[in-house]
Amino acid sequence: MNIQLSAVQYPVEPVVPDLEDASAESESAPVNQKSSANPGKEIIELKSFQVTAVLQSSDELHGRIELPVSFTFKHHMNGHNFEKTLSSDQIASIAFTGYQAELVKEDAEGKLYAFSPSRIIVRLKNNEVYEPYSPLPFLKKIKIKTRYGTTVLFPEFADLWHKESGWSEVKSTDPEYHVTRAHPKSVVEIRMYTKSGN
Repeated sequence: MNIQLSAVQYPVEPVVPDLEDASAESESAPVNQKSSANPGKEIIELKSFQVTAVLQSSDELHGRIELPVSFTFKHHMNGHNFEKTLSSDQIASIAFTGYQAELVKEDAEGKLYAFSPSRIIVRLKNNEVYEPYSPLPFLKKIKIKTRYGTTVLFPEFADLWHKESGWSEVKSTDPEYHVTRAHPKSVVEIRMYTKSGN
């Protein structure tokens, strides 16, 4: 039986350098980036976007993230499989919803599960909606620059389940709690700013 749970253990500690107020920057600025760890890999052109990041706790972070200028994914529509390429400029929002659990380890403390979103919903500015079923690697961790500094947000999380006390990261003894709800500090939606500021 697949159990879905929540508790977040971040793979990396957020780094908080002293940065300028993100709101003072232009709406989007192209940036070229090449991974130093993989010098032979193709250069990925990135673009900076002003966004609101919504967490499961309903807290919001306002700042800037970098996305590929364009990306390709696979999705289903009307019983057919499609491959679609989008420009990041077309995106209005990206939402993560529903979670799949994977058992990482089991010991005397309980069962540690890793959770990943089962659905990614990409809504465009023209109101078209797509649900990629192929991975979007650039969304595994999202670095956001805010007026307070830089931090890293994750749509994925981990939580420890104990049959007596329930989840360790949230106050719940419902084994299905994380089927629909992430860790409180997990990002559940990215909203892109339009020129009007909406």
